[in-house]
Amino acid sequence: MNGYQYVFVGHVLPAAANVTFPLREFNIDTGSVDGCISGTMDVTHSDITIKLQRTEQIRDLVMVKGRLQRMALITTAAYGFSYGLGLDVEITKEIGQSSPPFVFVKSCTEIASCGNPDEVSLYWNLTDEFSPSSRVLRLALINYMRAIRDPEEAIMFCFRAIDAIRHEPKFAPPKATKDQTWKNLHAALNCDRSYFNDLTGLAERHRHGEQVIPSHEEYAAGLKTAHKVIQRYAEYLTSGKVNLSLNDFPQLNTSEFHSDVSDTNTTASSSVSSTSVTNVTVSNAFLYKHSD
Repeated sequence: MNGYQYVFVGHVLPAAANVTFPLREFNIDTGSVDGCISGTMDVTHSDITIKLQRTEQIRDLVMVKGRLQRMALITTAAYGFSYGLGLDVEITKEIGQSSPPFVFVKSCTEIASCGNPDEVSLYWNLTDEFSPSSRVLRLALINYMRAIRDPEEAIMFCFRAIDAIRHEPKFAPPKATKDQTWKNLHAALNCDRSYFNDLTGLAERHRHGEQVIPSHEEYAAGLKTAHKVIQRYAEYLTSGKVNLSLNDFPQLNTSEFHSDVSDTNTTASSSVSSTSVTNVTVSNAFLYKHSD
């Protein structure tokens, strides 16, 4: 066999839906250095098999995988629409011609989290109790995870993570206007309104139906913005909902969308903010496997 064959496998979720539809040929733009790719997708009893045949090796495997998952999701959504089913898809691994299965884990390398058990336990504790504030943090974290997993929708999920925090009960008391809730968030977390302008602008366009596929720089900037706000909200909760000190948490007033260097002003010595935020130059926003 000439060239390179790639086989991606995954599942339609929930598997109990037992989805089967005919083999589909496709041609899509990967949005990466690999250009357009062609292949076939087969879904049998909710198992997905996508095959690619190429004359050259794939150089940006994870980006290609993301496009394939998107294609599979849209195809499956058409099936689900016809049958009234709420379906999802997951591409779990790729089996190359001469390599072991590569399990895909998406990670934004611009957010260099020096995670440790104490930090993880702290976030678990903050989300463990069924209080309104715990629900706010849980929703913010869930949307943040969705932003990492889905680059095309990342800006919207980043905004939703921050918007969830805006609904903290102390920020959004009964009868408070939307403008008042934002002002309360800004004052409590030391975040100037300008810090969110680019993110909210892109998210608003997306929310109104415009197709907004962020560049790598916009994707990373959106995640960094949401990351810092979630960190500061966690600090706010651990302090007993006392507004953060400007000495420990300087005002955030420069949008991440215009910064080419890491902002070290947000690092403070405390139980939560031990996670450092740095700007790492990479070829794309994900961990990926190099092929020589």
